[in-house]
Amino acid sequence: MKEDEVIREVHRIKDTIAAEYNYDVHKLVAALKEKQNKRGRKVVSRKPKRAAG
Repeated sequence: MKEDEVIREVHRIKDTIAAEYNYDVHKLVAALKEKQNKRGRKVVSRKPKRAAG
């Protein structure tokens, strides 16, 4: 299967972002939370919906 140009670009961007945080998902999440808090927007957390049945 031929690799799509868009997919290559998404992977390149993902790798660039991951490298900024030394491929540490915990550092990435902490940075995203900090950025979110600086914007002053209210974050809504909802309980998971129960399965019907």
